[in-house]
Amino acid sequence: MAKHWVTTELENLGARHAHIARAVEKHGVPAFRTRAPGFRTLASLIIQQQVSVGAARSINQKFDSLLPGADAEAVLAAPEPDLRAVGLSAQKVAYIRDLAQHVADGRLDIATLKKLDDAEITAQLTCVKGIGRWTAENYMIFALQRRNVWPAHDLALQEGMRKLKKLAERPDAKLMDVLGARYAPHRSAAALFGWHFHEGNR
Repeated sequence: MAKHWVTTELENLGARHAHIARAVEKHGVPAFRTRAPGFRTLASLIIQQQVSVGAARSINQKFDSLLPGADAEAVLAAPEPDLRAVGLSAQKVAYIRDLAQHVADGRLDIATLKKLDDAEITAQLTCVKGIGRWTAENYMIFALQRRNVWPAHDLALQEGMRKLKKLAERPDAKLMDVLGARYAPHRSAAALFGWHFHEGNR
């Protein structure tokens, strides 16, 4: 069986960075769960913002029960009280509806994102209210499987890097960008391992 790209890229990183090699030997390669490209994954990433994993899972399940196979048109047709009833805040309802409106009127063509470079994808997605760098980067890693993405603003990744690099304090986004540059062109694999390392060292 061919090696998964995350395994191969972590091996490449380990050959260049001894701290990565030691940590992978001890903690193993992280599982990589892909997500289907499309509207529903972007909506799910908006739901995940600033809530616990458990809360996001519960809201997503209720959202799917309300709107099975939800697309932009279904979201725009759904009454706001119904969307609020699944656990969405008024702000997140507005964000998901703005995403749906961008898709419905053609301002955002999700299917063509895979043809763009990372900067162009980020620019397209961040035109939607509620989608910032974090959401765009997670979409690129998990839905598009882009190989050189580094979510420098992600707090869990910052904590993972603090532990991995044995830093006195959690690095801010500016320092994270500096640290991440050393892992190019394999920054997505490095990010996946950073999250994995954080979870394994709570």
